[in-house]
Amino acid sequence: MTLRWARSLPEASATIACQGEWHRVRLHRGKLRLDHHDLAGEAALAALGGSPTPCFAVLLAWRGATPSSVAGLGPDLEPVRALGLIAAAERAWARDSGPGPAHYVTSTTQNRAEVELQRWLGSTGEPSRTPVVLRCRVLPPGAGPPMLEAGYESGSLVVECWVRTDWLRRVWLRGARRSDDAFVLDADATSVLVARLHDGRVQVDEEPMAAW
Repeated sequence: MTLRWARSLPEASATIACQGEWHRVRLHRGKLRLDHHDLAGEAALAALGGSPTPCFAVLLAWRGATPSSVAGLGPDLEPVRALGLIAAAERAWARDSGPGPAHYVTSTTQNRAEVELQRWLGSTGEPSRTPVVLRCRVLPPGAGPPMLEAGYESGSLVVECWVRTDWLRRVWLRGARRSDDAFVLDADATSVLVARLHDGRVQVDEEPMAAW
């Protein structure tokens, strides 16, 4: 069964070294397909305790319901599966389905955003000697717009960032996360919302996506 929202996931494919050959695994309309295997036969072999082929192992990982199951899918499929997990968790969180989805979305988004913020701050060269305190928070569904603020406290530059739950799929997976002088707070098909830091002050602007 393929969930309706999963059909909107981007198409993707990967080649897998399997049984002495290169096999193609592809994602189409939210469903992962193995072009060179009999799925019924593979499933029967696995049920009898046989070792899955590399292609079938990828399919099993894809169908995994936890974030840890994403590991091992490779650079072509892993981002798409991560997107699927994040989208599912966002929907569950919006329905108030308990702390699990909320924790997954917030922790994953916060971790990825903090990495990009650290890289961005390092590339700006500002400040070069002042200690930096970075605080990144994830806004709950329906909360206000993303933003970034900065100021000096007790001799340190404090940078505070608020991103929405959809930052990973709207920004991170687009590859438009940052440039040397800008951090991307939000993005859509036509524009990006960027923050720049100069002399400890933040300026937020909306720019055309074509420039990125």
